[in-house]
Amino acid sequence: MDTLSHTRAETRTEPRYHVAPMKRVPARHYGAGEILFHAHERVTGLHLIDEGQVKLVVQTASGHERILAVLGAGDAAGAASLQAATYGADAVAITPVAASYIPRDEFFRRSKTEPELASAYAEGLARDLQHAWRQLAQAYTPVRARLAATLLDLAIRFGVGTGRRSLHTRLSHDDLAAMIGANRVSVSTAMADLRRVGAVVGARGRYFLDLSRLACATGEAGADADSRRSDFEDGVTVARYRDMMVG
Repeated sequence: MDTLSHTRAETRTEPRYHVAPMKRVPARHYGAGEILFHAHERVTGLHLIDEGQVKLVVQTASGHERILAVLGAGDAAGAASLQAATYGADAVAITPVAASYIPRDEFFRRSKTEPELASAYAEGLARDLQHAWRQLAQAYTPVRARLAATLLDLAIRFGVGTGRRSLHTRLSHDDLAAMIGANRVSVSTAMADLRRVGAVVGARGRYFLDLSRLACATGEAGADADSRRSDFEDGVTVARYRDMMVG
C-alpha cells in the first residue's frame, strides 16, 4: 500500500538543508509522480518536506532527464531558487510526500529579524554547493566510481544501519543513470561490478550497501564514509534550525 506511513523506511532524518516546518503551516500531500513545482515557474516559496522523497530534475539539451538531487524529510525543495525569479528544476515526488509550504516573503521576513535562521539557511546552501562541486569533479570519472559515490550518498542519507546499511528506494537503474550522467546499460554493468566486490547486495530497489567498500570504489583520494557523512549530518544545525522554525 502506497501510504506515507510506508515510506518511513525510505527516508532518514539527516537533511541536507536542515529545515523543519512551522507548526502553523498545514502539510500538502502529493502522490508519487506528482509535481511540487516546475522549472521556470515563478518562485513563490519553499516546500519543506515532512515525509517522503522528492527528486529535482532538469531536461538536458538532448532531451534526457538529469536528476540533480534527491531530497527527503527535513529538506527544503526550492531553497536554492529563493533568490531567483524562477525555479531552476522540476520537483517531482518519488514516493508519497507530505510537505509544508512557506511563502518566500514570510521566510525572508523572519530571516531579517532572526539572524541565526539566515545563517542556517546559508549553511545549507553551502553544503549543496560543496555537493555540486564534488559532482562536477566526478563528471569524468568512470561510471563505476560515479555510481559508487551516488549509492554511498544515498546510503548515508536514507539507509538504515551502520557499516552495512539497508536501503529501500524507488530509484530505478534509469534514475541512477540520470543522477550520474550515464546510460542504463552502463549503470547495470557498474552495479554488477560493485556486487562482485561486495559493496552492494540486493536488487530492484532493496539493497544492503557496505559503506567502506563503496567509499573505496569511488576512487577518491582519502575517500571514506565519515567524510561524506559530514555533508548530510550536522546535529547542532538541525536542532537550531528546528527550534527556530517551529517557535
